[in-house]
Amino acid sequence: MSATNIKTEDLNDKETIYHFSQEIPTPSYLVAISVGKLEKIKIGPRSFVWSEKEMLEKSKFEFSQTEEFIQIAESFLIPYQWKQYDLLLLPPSFPYGGMENTSLTFVTPTLLAGDRSLANVVAHEISHSWSGNLVTNTTWEHFWLNEGFTVYLERRILARMISQEYAEFHAILGLKSLEQDIQNLIEKNHEDYTKMIPK
Repeated sequence: MSATNIKTEDLNDKETIYHFSQEIPTPSYLVAISVGKLEKIKIGPRSFVWSEKEMLEKSKFEFSQTEEFIQIAESFLIPYQWKQYDLLLLPPSFPYGGMENTSLTFVTPTLLAGDRSLANVVAHEISHSWSGNLVTNTTWEHFWLNEGFTVYLERRILARMISQEYAEFHAILGLKSLEQDIQNLIEKNHEDYTKMIPK
């Protein structure tokens, strides 16, 4: 769950009760519960990756930089507030790269490239721990605040971890993608969606 597991009770061989607590006020869209045949493996002092057993080792390798992302973010922001930062590898049908639920980010298995080349998605989702989760928009008209600041923080993490040139390259790719999206929306007569603050 998008909270801290504070207690687990085994009732019998087939039933277990899990107790969760979230002490930080959380926007309702970030409340998430996941159920499945899941196992976990430690990837850092405050992080586990959860997945089906067959995907654990690949996930551990791919997301092994998670603590480094958090520490870099903490070096220029306030300390991480959510105590635990776990990742849940979902089935291939999950339609997004990641979803920044508090304490438990959902990620797609398409990130398992085998070389950590898509780990920047985790840097992005970690950035939401400050921008979007801790401080969020009042209405969806201002959703750009969540994503805009989060992309900025993600690029600051990548600049410190890899290089400024790497972060700038990501910015160039982002600008090209934005230009293409705007053009596609205009061609489909959806100009309203090209505004920063849509109605």
